[in-house]
Amino acid sequence: MHAVTVQIANIQLGIDVQEVQEVWRVSDVLPVPKSSPMIIGLINRRGAVVTLVHGHHIIDVPADTNARSDEYEVVILVHGGEHVAVAVSRLVDTIEVATDELLPIPPTLAQGAQRIATGVHAGSDKFTVIVSAEKIFEYVRTSTSGVSPMEEL
Repeated sequence: MHAVTVQIANIQLGIDVQEVQEVWRVSDVLPVPKSSPMIIGLINRRGAVVTLVHGHHIIDVPADTNARSDEYEVVILVHGGEHVAVAVSRLVDTIEVATDELLPIPPTLAQGAQRIATGVHAGSDKFTVIVSAEKIFEYVRTSTSGVSPMEEL
């Protein structure tokens, strides 16, 4: 499996490239009043409205205090015909992951990251937590009143 790697706070995550539509930087975000704190707002990507959510909310870590509040590095995930954009601290790279060699999820990993993880890839210089877009969508759905990211808005 090839994985797109991103960083949220000090945790490096890997997402199967098959679950990533694209990565990019966005600055034009429409806020959604009275929405879940997880939701940053709406973005327009090639004529489609996509919900942008805070990655740090998903993995239960403090927000990056050095991040600009007017510009986001974003990974657009696709699952079951739905799209959601996740704001990350940093886009890193792509890596090759042998799924049969994934390590178990350590109990010391942030609880939110454990919730979406499928295993850990031990790279030559860094561990990467491999996560599931399906689990991310399910968490976003249940954390935003039980509806899909698009239905809430």
